[in-house]
Amino acid sequence: MTLLGLIIGFTFSMAVSRYDQRKNLEEQEANAIGTEYVRADFLPAGNAATVRALLKSYLDQRILFTLQLTGIYSNKITSQTARLQKQMWSEVKGPRSENATPLAAIVAPGMNDVLNS
Repeated sequence: MTLLGLIIGFTFSMAVSRYDQRKNLEEQEANAIGTEYVRADFLPAGNAATVRALLKSYLDQRILFTLQLTGIYSNKITSQTARLQKQMWSEVKGPRSENATPLAAIVAPGMNDVLNS
């Protein structure tokens, strides 16, 4: 009985640890997306609107990925997410190279945080 209690305790401890880690990673990802949404103000108006629209779509895809209960739509969500990531990076990369200002320079690292998280 004691051994069973010990095994259950270790299993529960590992599950709680993984839950806390996932919660922290989701919080970091949400913060990165929110920060980049605000930093889009430093881009030219047309690019800023496009980046914001792409970030909204990206957020929807991330929520779908988190909420999916089965793997049926997994490939579709993953490919859509990858497509949005490429579009977001190209929207940030283009204006940054044209307008090399210090304010525009903080947008690319923010997008990098979004893509890495």
